[in-house]
Amino acid sequence: MACSPLELVLAKLPEAKRTRKGWNVRCPVHEDRRPSLSIAEGDDGRALLHCHAGCTAEQITEALGLTLADLMPPSSAKRHGKTPNGERRPRHVKAPAPVPTGQGKSFETAHEAVASLERRHGKRSRLWTYQDAEGNLVGLVVRWDGDNGKDIRPVSRNGSNRWVIGGMAEPRPLYGLPELLGKPDRVFVCEGEKSVDAARGVGLLATTSPHGSKSAAKADWAPLAGREVVILPDADDVGERYASDVADLLATLSPSPKVKVVRLPDLPSGEGGDMADFVVDRNGEPEAVRAEVEALADQVEPIHPNGRIKTHAPCPTIEAFRPFSAEMFPEPVASFVANSAKAMGCDVSFVALPLLVGFASAIGHSREVQLKRGWREPAILWGAIIGESGSTKSPALELALRAISRRQDRQMLEHGAALEQWERGNQVFEAQKANWNKRAAANLESAGPPPEGPQAPVCQRCSIKDTTIEAMVKLLQDNPRGLLMIRDELAGWLHFDRYSSSGRGAEVSQWLETFGARPLVVDRKTSGTLYVPRAAVSIIGGIQPGTMAKYVGQEHRDNGLLARLLLAMPPRRAKE
Repeated sequence: MACSPLELVLAKLPEAKRTRKGWNVRCPVHEDRRPSLSIAEGDDGRALLHCHAGCTAEQITEALGLTLADLMPPSSAKRHGKTPNGERRPRHVKAPAPVPTGQGKSFETAHEAVASLERRHGKRSRLWTYQDAEGNLVGLVVRWDGDNGKDIRPVSRNGSNRWVIGGMAEPRPLYGLPELLGKPDRVFVCEGEKSVDAARGVGLLATTSPHGSKSAAKADWAPLAGREVVILPDADDVGERYASDVADLLATLSPSPKVKVVRLPDLPSGEGGDMADFVVDRNGEPEAVRAEVEALADQVEPIHPNGRIKTHAPCPTIEAFRPFSAEMFPEPVASFVANSAKAMGCDVSFVALPLLVGFASAIGHSREVQLKRGWREPAILWGAIIGESGSTKSPALELALRAISRRQDRQMLEHGAALEQWERGNQVFEAQKANWNKRAAANLESAGPPPEGPQAPVCQRCSIKDTTIEAMVKLLQDNPRGLLMIRDELAGWLHFDRYSSSGRGAEVSQWLETFGARPLVVDRKTSGTLYVPRAAVSIIGGIQPGTMAKYVGQEHRDNGLLARLLLAMPPRRAKE
């Protein structure tokens, strides 16, 4: 018996949670930190989909591998080829299919729509407004900050000039559009309205696209044609993907804008952030912050002289792809690689290369190969699996390195237990120390030697995700055998010097030292000198072809970085 439309949808979303009115789940279309997709069954048996962030039913079904027709129940009229009034329908005429809109209730004003949201979610934390070119209000973005993170809901004006809780119609206007028009100034693009407000607060002309980092393509970027555009990405993989998407969209405009990507310096914590974090870190001094950001933009070269990103330009010297044979491995590794690639429908190299790098990291610099007298090489590999989005890079990477990830999980749990034991021992030590201090104050000679405190446990690590050079040196001091850096999005690692204050090229030179397990020294004013005699770090990650072409240029050929990378870029396969 065929399943119902609702059962078909729920089968695609096994993590959906039952609610009083249906089901809730994270939307598969946009970046969803909290479940925003509601699923229910209509009176006529159709599946109703409503994303509170504004994603359409068509977008949701496409992301699930379905069609809008899959949401409709088979009707007797359709089965028998008859119209609703009982007449037989000609064979060449298709039966009209009702489309679930998912828009829900409409409101007379935007204020009423926001008030309805506040009755359900409480008092809002922030609200941002969007206008068209004439300054007419067309949409709002409402935000709540809670213990579980932020919750964002859009409100928009529909075709009948009423207001609905949902995304704006496409193409969507840029944030602060009226202020962008007619100004020749340099424009800064941030991810999110909060960062834009921070940039504007220091005197920069800034904007963003509405409804999340994955919706850049749904905005109208035409107002930025022919201008200088500086993208300020958030210091994480999501921010880098948004910056890449925006740069690609700007490249399609005519006349072409001059596009730059500027990565803000790291914060005192050693971590990156967004423009709002940067302004707070600089104590909110507008003139100084604006001057610093403008200076960074002046120093950066445009992505391409005409502002375009050539991600698919033919290369006459490119070498033909040579398949990797799983038989190069001994058993049982050979069978694991071949069977894993077959099960996921990906090329063998997507499993084999991460596995090779994982093996190298397990050896670290405990063994070396002596090629000839005076020439030794440690077991350190850097690899990149290159493929378009949806080519199974991430699942292959995760499967190949699952044993290492599980080992790291066990080490973290063991460290947590050891840390709790140390804290209990340290409490006893503090009490003993206090008693000794009292005895010593009364009579130093009879007090005896002071008590010794327990030694703090060291967290054993075999892998890392993302870190600064300084933090990595500290980890290598505790784990001298070596480490494996795993980056699902390798673009984040290739953005050298985003954490460095020593100038362009300083960080990449330090990374090159780790490839040969050479000594690594980091001098810091606050923490002093950090030294590792043999810094061994293997690296593996995935990256898209266009992103690889954008971030690996001639300078990386000249300094030897590209020569150190093992690359796997098999031909794209059709999905099965």
